[in-house]
Amino acid sequence: MNLTSKADILVFFANAIDTTGEDGSRIYGCTIHYVFLNTMISAQSEYDITKAVGMQRGKSWVDYNMRDKVRIAPAIYEGTFEMAVGSDGKPTLKLTNIAYKSHVQFVPYVLPGLELPGMIPCDAPDSASVKAALDSLKAPVQPPKDETAAEKTEPHKNDSKNDSKNDKKAV
Repeated sequence: MNLTSKADILVFFANAIDTTGEDGSRIYGCTIHYVFLNTMISAQSEYDITKAVGMQRGKSWVDYNMRDKVRIAPAIYEGTFEMAVGSDGKPTLKLTNIAYKSHVQFVPYVLPGLELPGMIPCDAPDSASVKAALDSLKAPVQPPKDETAAEKTEPHKNDSKNDSKNDKKAV
């Protein structure tokens, strides 16, 4: 039985390796570091320092030729995963294929009122400004309103005068 699933992942590192190990065996493959995007909604916070904060990365050892599919990082890829049983008898997800989807851009922002021990001032925009800028990217593009249709079809009356004045050529 072959159980596969696809998920968007943020790939932030890929490295193809073709070397010889200490025991003389060949080490040939590619390591890919990623995080699943379906769980990444926003920054995570945890004020209790005895608990973890952030996202744990996934790491897969894949075929050497998979590196050819990861040309840009960090970037969003669609990962194909296959369910397998590990050596410990537990089910694991193994990355079996990858396809580029889009670039990513990390935008720093500050949360108004947030203060943490050791925090230093930052000139990044606040979260509301970043959200407004991102929302404006989703709006349809409006054509520029520089000329009317009549002006586009009528020749300019003073074109011959302007042409004679601008006969100087740049060298």
